[in-house]
Amino acid sequence: MNFTPAEARNFWTKVSMTGPKTQYARKRCWIWTANENGHGYGVMRFRNKRIYAHMLSFLIHKGEIPDGKEIDHICRTRNCVRPSHLRAVTHRENMLSGNTIVAIQAARTHCPKGHPLSGDNLYLHKGKRGCLICRRQQARDFNAEKRRANA
Repeated sequence: MNFTPAEARNFWTKVSMTGPKTQYARKRCWIWTANENGHGYGVMRFRNKRIYAHMLSFLIHKGEIPDGKEIDHICRTRNCVRPSHLRAVTHRENMLSGNTIVAIQAARTHCPKGHPLSGDNLYLHKGKRGCLICRRQQARDFNAEKRRANA
């Protein structure tokens, strides 16, 4: 996609290059100062279409977004448009690299009771991981309660 000098100037008038440094990126974020959506992502109208500011920054500096990829903020700052803080990744990579419930759960190595979530103790059900030791104990407790209720 080719950009006219006027389009690029219009984009850069809405950016502050004095953003915060983050723990994820060494260089300061470039913060989008114009409109944001309800989730904190910068948005603007470009060629009669609404587009995310970070996506437009990626298009201007790095080229087209590959099919099946989305733009991830390495810095985890949603309104950052610094090209070196943006990368094209799959949706799965984006979810696992962020501060999401999915990422937190995927990073877990042990259940709340301290049993490992690996090897023979790993319980998989409907795409979710669990502890087989705890699952078996829950089943024993449930069955014991049923027996007490029927006695």
